[in-house]
Amino acid sequence: MPLPATMKWSSTRTSIKAKEARRVCVSASSARLGSTFPDGWLCAFCAPFFYERIKRRYFAYLKEAWRHNEPTVDAVAKALDRFEVDTKHRDFKFFRFEQAIAFKRHLNEQNSVRTGERRC
Repeated sequence: MPLPATMKWSSTRTSIKAKEARRVCVSASSARLGSTFPDGWLCAFCAPFFYERIKRRYFAYLKEAWRHNEPTVDAVAKALDRFEVDTKHRDFKFFRFEQAIAFKRHLNEQNSVRTGERRC
């Protein structure tokens, strides 16, 4: 007698009927997550880790290839973090130069930390 239809995913076997029963729940949550991220729900979970890895590699590149010292690399990391906060952590895939111009204007409107005076 043949075995019932099953689907193998990772190391767990799940019957197709059980998969269909959960499909509605998964579709609803995927649609909810996908509506807030341009590339869908997968982007919500993979992209932040992917970009963090690229940034770490870039910082290592600055340190090793360009021989920048640790405070310089830290300053670059801090500047990049400030830019990400200003753009609300939007995906770099959709970067536009207008974002950099707006960020520069935003920085010019801030008061200097050392002197307390406006930078313009």
